[in-house]
Amino acid sequence: MEKVSRIYNKIADVIDKIVYVIGGSGLIVCAVMCGANILMWWFAGKRIAINDEVSLFGLIWATYIGMGTLFRLNGHCTMDFVVKALPPKGQSAIRIITDIVIAAVCVLTVYFSWKLAVKSFNKKLVLTKIPYFYVDVSITLGFAHMLMLSIGDIVANINKLAHWEKE
Repeated sequence: MEKVSRIYNKIADVIDKIVYVIGGSGLIVCAVMCGANILMWWFAGKRIAINDEVSLFGLIWATYIGMGTLFRLNGHCTMDFVVKALPPKGQSAIRIITDIVIAAVCVLTVYFSWKLAVKSFNKKLVLTKIPYFYVDVSITLGFAHMLMLSIGDIVANINKLAHWEKE
């Protein structure tokens, strides 16, 4: 099981690096477009309408792509005081239950967001004419990434509970 855990961590690390590039790029695009709009308003008294669409596009990608990495690093908002009040075995059991619920939500979201993305390929953003598919597919990819991470977390916590007495 240790070998599987190492392989999983290597794969997750590679995916995290890709996510950092995509998410960081999305945030940079968002910040640059918003900044450009502010500067245009200050210096020219006009805004560039296309910047709003492009900045929102970058923010959407950064949000959905980055949520899996945040989940992996336990950086998401949680009510830790409830879980920390439990004994270590209880903490692992609660984490397994939570991850199962998260995995179920991810499966549903991946399925329905993919259906949405495929249907929206011919629908285009108003100003940039980018197909909505490229906006909607970020939801699919983000939740697929989180699904993979939650399944890995379930396996790791089950392994921890199974080998509890041996440690």
